[in-house]
Amino acid sequence: CLAACSNAPVVQVGKDYFEDLTPESFRRLLAALRRGEPARPGSSIGRFSSEPSGGATTLRELERQNVANASVELALQEAGST
Repeated sequence: CLAACSNAPVVQVGKDYFEDLTPESFRRLLAALRRGEPARPGSSIGRFSSEPSGGATTLRELERQNVANASVELALQEAGST
C-alpha cells in the first residue's frame, strides 16, 4: 500500500509518486524511465496534492505558494527542473 488512495492509480519510483495514472500515462512514464529521461512526479492530470480534480473546494481564500506539493517541488529541484 502506498497510502495514496485519493490519487490512485499511483506508482512509486524511488522516492517519487506518480499519481492519477491511466494505462497510457503509465506506459509513457515507463518509456521515459527506460530512456533515462527525467519524469515529473505528482499528478498526471495536474491537480495539486489530493485536491479534487477541479481544484480546492475549501480554504479557497488561502493563496497557494507553490505550483506543486512539497514532495514534487523537492523532486523538481533535485532534478534541476525548476
